[in-house]
Amino acid sequence: MNKFFKILLLLAATALFSNAYALGYPVQDDANLLNPSTKKTIEEISSDLYSKTKTSFLFKSFEKDSLKSFDSNCANVFALWIRNTNQARGVMIYLEVDKKTRQGRINFSCGYGIRGAFKESDVQSILKNKIMAFQEDVTQQKLFIEGVREISERIQIYFDGKHHLKYSSLKDHSSQVLSKDKIVYFLVLFLVCFFITALILLYSKGRCPRCNSRAHINIRPLMNGDSRYKRMKIVKCFECNYFKKYLF
Repeated sequence: MNKFFKILLLLAATALFSNAYALGYPVQDDANLLNPSTKKTIEEISSDLYSKTKTSFLFKSFEKDSLKSFDSNCANVFALWIRNTNQARGVMIYLEVDKKTRQGRINFSCGYGIRGAFKESDVQSILKNKIMAFQEDVTQQKLFIEGVREISERIQIYFDGKHHLKYSSLKDHSSQVLSKDKIVYFLVLFLVCFFITALILLYSKGRCPRCNSRAHINIRPLMNGDSRYKRMKIVKCFECNYFKKYLF
């Protein structure tokens, strides 16, 4: 029995590790800016976002002697991280703090898989009113959480909207295919084709296969009971003297 429980614990640990590996570590706070409660809340928001949209979130902070290399550092970190996300669905908030002055710089980056989820004005509003306020005063932990939650909500709204649009377009396409106008159109087209085909058949009936003149056609029954043929068709043309018999 103990061995059975050990196997269950091992499987559970493997599942938790696999999930953590898929999500990555959403909070990598090397500058130690977040308190434990905030870190836990951000991890929960990130987990919920990933489970609903397969979008990863990362908050990355560093303490630096200088912020001169901020842009290149941010680009390198994001490039290494985004390649391991699902279909480039990832959002990163990157923050560097100067060790001496405690001044910081912040950047918001997202993968091409979710770029349609954000307008530039939306990003600026979140950064200015929530994230940057936290950057200037790290005691504003609540504002930081609100900013991350708003980012998560906008991504979920974006994906919900895409599903609705996809369903709507499929529904519209189906209604167009079954519309009354198209049914009437195909019915009229069928009748016209049928009428033209009938005219061709009527015109070609009784014509000589050699000169296409009007031919004399005579159908006679066969009295011979041993033959598998029951009728004989005689085609005779008085224009070119064509003459032929057909058994059927």
